[in-house]
Amino acid sequence: MLHLGVRDLLRLSTVEDTWTSLSVLAETLITATYWICSSALRREHEISGQAFTGFTVLAMGKLGGGELNFSSDVDLMFLYASDTEEAGGLPAADYFRRLSQKITHGLSSFTGEGYVYRVDLRLRPEGKAGNLADALSGFRRYYEKRLAPWERLALIKAWPVAGSRALGRAFLEMAEKFVYPGAFGAEAIQDILKMKRQIDEKVSRRRDVGRNVKLGPGGIREIELIVQSFQAAHGGHLTDVRKRNTMRALEALAKHSLLSGEEFEALAKAYGFLRDVENKLQMVHDAQTHSLPLADDELAACASLLGYKKSGGPGLIEQFEEDYSRHTARVSELFESILARVAV
Repeated sequence: MLHLGVRDLLRLSTVEDTWTSLSVLAETLITATYWICSSALRREHEISGQAFTGFTVLAMGKLGGGELNFSSDVDLMFLYASDTEEAGGLPAADYFRRLSQKITHGLSSFTGEGYVYRVDLRLRPEGKAGNLADALSGFRRYYEKRLAPWERLALIKAWPVAGSRALGRAFLEMAEKFVYPGAFGAEAIQDILKMKRQIDEKVSRRRDVGRNVKLGPGGIREIELIVQSFQAAHGGHLTDVRKRNTMRALEALAKHSLLSGEEFEALAKAYGFLRDVENKLQMVHDAQTHSLPLADDELAACASLLGYKKSGGPGLIEQFEEDYSRHTARVSELFESILARVAV
């Protein structure tokens, strides 16, 4: 993390290089955690051979897209191959629930040396009320009957990061059938806009309204919703737009004229800028923050980390706030106008 942070601050790596490297690091650590926990549990229950080897850790969100922040949660789901297996006196559901608990605990528990990652499991079927781990057939049944439009968008970023790659590929093939072939029409768009309005209402009750880089007006979430809505609407006949990474997806949407050249440039520049801001905020506080600081000295420090320098003209804060306002105003302007034509 120190190595990646120094390279980022010295501009030896781009924003995209940084979030790619952070994602590779996370995949490596999650894989190591899986093997340690799996080995311990197999020893505990004297399980050997090929029993209980059909298990995959699925990444969602920014990790799934290969675009992790410096202090991101990791959004995970736990998948196993079959409900019918039994070994060591345990049915599959019990064994994989225990394994998932061990992995979550191993990643997120605080020790004298800190912790590895905060783990968010709310994107699994039924959210907090759902099974910690489920069989492939259980995921399929849920998606057939209960898949909400926002869950459909979330599945675009699903990616196996540990465990059985064959099972991971089987999940992705199954999920694609729910994400892409069906229409993503006006009703689904209205559902997404309703969800966004609920987010806006929550943010508006906080002190950071207008200063939240992720959830505020013109923020990162609006860009992601534009991209993922287009992907769900057109990915059925344009497989080229099925990109997990937001920047790669923007490029594909522009290539197929779903976004104009000006829209692509505005959204791509805003996304890179806002993700850079988000990283600097989290780097300084070593916490999952998305809000610009209110104190001038903290805001000036953030601007300095972003590369702004004092000059004869506007100060650091003024230069940064001018760019921030310009990017977020343009994204906010594009958000509803672009979504209005997604379903057309």
